[in-house]
Amino acid sequence: MIQFQKTKNTPENQGKTTRELKVETLKELLKGKAVFVEAWEKGFKVSGEEARAYVQELKKELQSGGLPSEEEQFFSNFIRGLEISEEEYWGKIAPEEYLILLPQIHLKESLFNSFPAPSSQEIDDFLAEHPELGELTKEEIASRAKETKFSSFWEDYCREILKKAKIEILSPDLKEIQDEAFRDLGLL
Repeated sequence: MIQFQKTKNTPENQGKTTRELKVETLKELLKGKAVFVEAWEKGFKVSGEEARAYVQELKKELQSGGLPSEEEQFFSNFIRGLEISEEEYWGKIAPEEYLILLPQIHLKESLFNSFPAPSSQEIDDFLAEHPELGELTKEEIASRAKETKFSSFWEDYCREILKKAKIEILSPDLKEIQDEAFRDLGLL
């Protein structure tokens, strides 16, 4: 239900059918669980206390107007879709979600931090592909080039984790969309 609401409210999913949203949701759930297991096995563990502290910081940031208006609107739609109060979300649901999300975030950050900086040639190639970034400093362009290259690496990394994962769908409702989700994830 929670992942479905997130998927449903994401701008790129507007206008999709319920079935398409269910497939997207299943893909996100499978990817998230597989990356969580990988992160946990690599030592990126989070306590309930750490998750609650992180959630409180997020709540403060949201309430202080620290997020762009689109993100605030997304959050508002998300809560409305869950049919719960904001306090119930922050008190119960968010800490449970972040017990699973934080190890994934820490794994991704760790991999990003150890990801090599782009070479001068890679920066020049990136700038040639993105001439609109010509006004940025060399450091900003290098940062964008690294982020772009890492994004591709991360997708490949997640796909490999999924390929190794032992996935069994038990829910009859999800079994009917399983093959479609697996195909989209490159698992079939």
